[in-house]
Amino acid sequence: MNWHDKEVPWTAYGLVVVIGLFVIVKVSYLLPRFSDGNVYLYLSYLIGEGLIPYRDFFYSSLPFIPYLFAVYGLFFGYTWQSFVYLPIILTCVDAVLLYWLIRRYGSALGALVGATLYILSYATLATTDFVTDVHVVITFVLLGVVASEKKWLILSGGLFTLAFLSKLYVLVLIVAFVARFAWQRKWVELVKFSGIFVVLVGVVSLGVWLVAGKEFYELVILSHLGKISGLSKSNMLSYFVRHDWLLVLAPIGWFVTKKKIPSLIVIPMLALAVFYVFWQDIYYLYLKVLVVWLAIWWGWIVASLESKYKNKNKEMVVAVLVLLSISAGFSIKAYLTEQAEAAVIYPLEDIVEYVAANTSEDDFVYGAFEVTPLVALAANRKIWQNMADTNIKFFQTGLFNYEERERQIKQDKVPVIITKALLVKGGRLSRGPEEVLPRRFFNENCRIGQTYSVEKDYSHNAVIVWKCGYKINEKDKTKNVKQQLKITY
Repeated sequence: MNWHDKEVPWTAYGLVVVIGLFVIVKVSYLLPRFSDGNVYLYLSYLIGEGLIPYRDFFYSSLPFIPYLFAVYGLFFGYTWQSFVYLPIILTCVDAVLLYWLIRRYGSALGALVGATLYILSYATLATTDFVTDVHVVITFVLLGVVASEKKWLILSGGLFTLAFLSKLYVLVLIVAFVARFAWQRKWVELVKFSGIFVVLVGVVSLGVWLVAGKEFYELVILSHLGKISGLSKSNMLSYFVRHDWLLVLAPIGWFVTKKKIPSLIVIPMLALAVFYVFWQDIYYLYLKVLVVWLAIWWGWIVASLESKYKNKNKEMVVAVLVLLSISAGFSIKAYLTEQAEAAVIYPLEDIVEYVAANTSEDDFVYGAFEVTPLVALAANRKIWQNMADTNIKFFQTGLFNYEERERQIKQDKVPVIITKALLVKGGRLSRGPEEVLPRRFFNENCRIGQTYSVEKDYSHNAVIVWKCGYKINEKDKTKNVKQQLKITY
């Protein structure tokens, strides 16, 4: 029998409908947003221009994502309008892969449940408004899991390696899969999987080291050792539980089914739990990885119940679809009311026009990483020293030094600096610019060129374009020119 002679289960059509619903919701809100994904956009543009990470510009992760995005940008352009489709496309691929994985438990209904809970979860809806690392990570991890289930262990290890070369935290899942092979006493599979990982990471690391030098090690490894707590874990987890309550209830599966939970679910879940508990710098984006395994868990629960209650199949299908519809409706409603128009840079075009009109093509711009890369690309201006990632965490951990950054900016006479800001009653500036440079710097060297109101941002309500002029003292003039171009740690 040929594949086209096989009967297509109704759940496959259901998956198409669910993916279509997801796409309709997402394309209805394609907007430029404040995001660290804008850094990836600018760095991929630099690679497209022939520059090399670590050596020519600051980048604190392994190099796969900016190179992958550079290839994407060469075909579709380095604009937010083209890159905003990437997370949508990758998430649709994820849903198909999840459907296939869960289908192996013998239940088409369970496969539909798992894929739907993933793609229409609030966490997924909320984190696919902008491009970032987690989308690439999840797709390659799921491809690696599929290859592993097909017994293509070398391919699986290679795909997991690509995910690891995107973000270091994938090591948690790689350790989980190595532990899974050891638990099952599959030593040959363990050697194939881990062997290709070690070889590929070693080859890539050596190659980048030879090209970029010690900066590769210092930026990728040392920059993560001093990480401090970011958002409150308790608040973040509480937010996650409130919005994706059905996913969080997956552990009830053991009490309902009374069956042994597969190692594919248990071991990665334990590894992720340890990571979330002990790693300091946890962000909401990371929880999308957890959603993947919770969705698989739910798919297995439904598959187990379907097998247990075969004589009540119709009733179960109705009950599951009703519960699934309630969960999806809750998530979509929460997304539309809370997130769909959050952190949107509505005045982006106005900011771009102002910056272009008040600078020459040879001028540099500098500023907040959430918005400056978009402005620089759209206005055809270069960011000072290609420093697109100005996240305050790199100053807080001592990787960068505020005073040295201030001195360098003054020496190079950067004319325009873009910051976010929180304006309080009467238009008074409460905070914001000090996340980029000391407040003193702006008081002494800059004036507000233009202020743009921003609604529904998480922590700010305005973007300020500062016009700066400098008086360089004699001490600064005598600094070595090479030191001006050196990244200070």
